[in-house]
Amino acid sequence: TTNYNTISPSLGSYALQAMVAAAAVAFGLICLFMTASYRLPGVISCLTLIFQMSLQILALSLPQYTLTLPGIAGLILSVGMAVDANIIISERIQEELKRGTSVRQAVKNGYKHAFSSVLDGNITTAAVALILMLFGSGTMLSFGYTLFTGVIINLLAGVWMSRFMLTSVVRYDLFHREGMFRRKKGQKMFRLASGRRKIYLFTGAVLLAGAIASGVNGIKLDTQFTGGAILRYTYTGKADTAQAGEAVQGVLDRPVSTQVSEDPLSGQKKLVLTLAGNKGISPDEQEKVLEALDKGKAAEYTLSETSVVEPYIGAKALKNSAVAIGLSSLFIVLYIWVRFSALSGLSAGITAVIALLHDVAIVFFVFGVAKIPLNDAFVAVTLTIIGYSINDTIVLYDRIRENLAHQGKKEGLCGLVDRSITETMGRSVKTAFTTALCVAVVLVFSYIYDIGSIKVFALPLLAGVISGCYSSVCIAGPLWV
Repeated sequence: TTNYNTISPSLGSYALQAMVAAAAVAFGLICLFMTASYRLPGVISCLTLIFQMSLQILALSLPQYTLTLPGIAGLILSVGMAVDANIIISERIQEELKRGTSVRQAVKNGYKHAFSSVLDGNITTAAVALILMLFGSGTMLSFGYTLFTGVIINLLAGVWMSRFMLTSVVRYDLFHREGMFRRKKGQKMFRLASGRRKIYLFTGAVLLAGAIASGVNGIKLDTQFTGGAILRYTYTGKADTAQAGEAVQGVLDRPVSTQVSEDPLSGQKKLVLTLAGNKGISPDEQEKVLEALDKGKAAEYTLSETSVVEPYIGAKALKNSAVAIGLSSLFIVLYIWVRFSALSGLSAGITAVIALLHDVAIVFFVFGVAKIPLNDAFVAVTLTIIGYSINDTIVLYDRIRENLAHQGKKEGLCGLVDRSITETMGRSVKTAFTTALCVAVVLVFSYIYDIGSIKVFALPLLAGVISGCYSSVCIAGPLWV
């Protein structure tokens, strides 16, 4: 038996249309949010985003990688992450205007002060994407390449192009007005570092609840890691699952579990056969299965998708996934150790990884609570959240490092961290909102069109994005103190 995955043209076209529609909706919502939040800088970011997406589609066509559904979802996720650099820059511009700086100088200073955060965040995310490409194959490779090109183009277009456009338009009197920007309002100090014990108790309670719920449901490995076969059929008529299972079991002489579902939008009926054991199924055996199903004459079946993985391939994929996650964590510790020596680099790196382990645990528990078998989607989501969450943490560390250079004599370390968290809170929440918005759109469309491979990807990713924002703001900074 060989390892392969096939999908019918009609099903593939159906899913592709759904993801294209999701991308259009996500893009429109992001542009509305950015324009409402930042006015002129928001409009500029939308224009750079169009250019950015065009470049990324071109980059995806060059190596002729197979663009899988998770790869398309990664492209949509890039829309949310692409505005990250512009949000950091726009928040900095707002701070400069609040200090009374002129519009042109505020724009110049905003880009200057935001550059280190943008650079560090994109380097770590790009490294995670490269690791995903190095140790992945199929959907992991497609998703990793999509994420990597998105990050690189984001760094170039998000910083260079938007800076060129914004500094050019503010030279005109029409745009050289504070009314074209939003001035940052005063914020109430968030005492998160000072009240960190309550945060630790809440975090511990959430993790304990997730562990208990996952333990009750049980964690299972998908056939991608254990080896095996899954056959998916569309059918018309009335399916008898018990009869179908017995017929297939008689042909293959191996246990078979059956499941039926119906697409709420199109009314299309589906039958899923999961073959027990760790061996695959040959094309000839698939023909015999189809003949056995059609003998009942109560329903007419059409094979839509086949997933077959040999056991040794599954074991190798599981090993590579563990190595990829381990290498990503090690790289982050080393990078932060070098870049943030002013914050006792090693301790800052270890603290950041602890926050990331919290996010990985949340993603793991979502798979357990939702009864989703662990597959390559788990690896892709985990590595994406690691790259995404560390980006948030680096922005906070960058602000702490900046504030340490101007620390008041009466201000303690807890007070300085709280001030840094307060100053970066707007950026962290807005970035998480835009990314979560994109993922939520993908999730909604996957449920509307009943695309299983995207459901098991988008739901944990949405939880991971929210968890990443929480851990960066509430765990990384207070724990470093």
